[in-house]
Amino acid sequence: MIAFIQGRVDSLTENSAILDTGFMGFEVFMTRRDLDRLSTGSHIKAYTHFQVREDAMQLFGFLRQEDRQLFRLLIAVSGIGPRGAIGLLGAMSAEELRFAIFSDDAKTISQAPGIGKKTAQKLILELKDKVDLTEGLDQPAQEGGFEGGVAKDMNVFRKEAIEALVALGYSSTEASRAVSQVPEPEAQDVEMVLKAALKHI
Repeated sequence: MIAFIQGRVDSLTENSAILDTGFMGFEVFMTRRDLDRLSTGSHIKAYTHFQVREDAMQLFGFLRQEDRQLFRLLIAVSGIGPRGAIGLLGAMSAEELRFAIFSDDAKTISQAPGIGKKTAQKLILELKDKVDLTEGLDQPAQEGGFEGGVAKDMNVFRKEAIEALVALGYSSTEASRAVSQVPEPEAQDVEMVLKAALKHI
């Protein structure tokens, strides 16, 4: 119903942003990770999910479309509601969560608020065939409407570097976080990505 909202951040609360579109103010619930990137007065584009329940209508917003897509997959898992999904994406980036799912890392997922070990295991079981391991590695966070990207071959290099780090014994979360911090000029081949990523671990 509402694909996105573009406007000025009027104010911030603990778990939401009030966006002024010029004619209306919308309260948009967001992850802690996204809220920490915002400041009052900044102009942003939030990709939204409109949630309708018997007792409430709420807007959930994300600075990246891939985060919204993952949010929608999460709330389809029995036992995970919108608040739980927001908490999970606030505790882990979309990239970290995808790699935790692919490596059956229920321990890392269960560290998110409101997500127990059984729920984490169920999440992995239901989403392992639905998430794309490489999605998002070629498009850094689109913060405040600014977009960036790297070449597709660099995306492959990053993916292979993460797999190599996991094989070396690092957790999927540690590996994906380290690789995501490697700047574009240092992502020309797998060896370069691996060496640069090890500096961040």
